[in-house]
Amino acid sequence: MSEVNSPIDVPEEVQARVKAWHTLFMRATYSHYAFGILGVAASAISAATDGGISKALAAVSAICIAVLGFAQPDRKYVKFVRAWRILDVAALRYRYGKITLDELLEAVEHGEQTITDFEQDMKPKQKTAKNVPRRP
Repeated sequence: MSEVNSPIDVPEEVQARVKAWHTLFMRATYSHYAFGILGVAASAISAATDGGISKALAAVSAICIAVLGFAQPDRKYVKFVRAWRILDVAALRYRYGKITLDELLEAVEHGEQTITDFEQDMKPKQKTAKNVPRRP
C-alpha cells in the first residue's frame, strides 16, 4: 500500500498573498473584457443610430477606451498572474511536503520580484546624456 502524506497547512500570510494576487489578476481580467466589450459595442451601436442616443453611446465608448488605455488592466493581469502562478504551485508543493518553508518563502520573494521586474520593464525609458542626440 502506498503512503499518503497528510496535507500541511500553508501559513496564513502566504495564503493571503495567493488570494490577493488571484483577486487582482481576476479583477484586471474582468475590467479588461468589460470595458473593451462595452466600448466596442457602444461604438458600433452609436455608428448605427442617430440622435441623442448616438452621442451618448459615443461618449460611453470613448470613456471605456480611455479607461483601458489609462488603467491598462491587461498589464496588471500579466504581472499578477505570473506572480500568482509561482506562489500557487509553491503553496501546493509545500502543502504536500515537497518543499520546505524556506523554499515556500523564496517563492513569495520570487513572486514579488516578478511583479517588481514587470513594473520596471514597463516604465518609460529616461533619456540620458549618452542617448540624447547632439546638435551639430
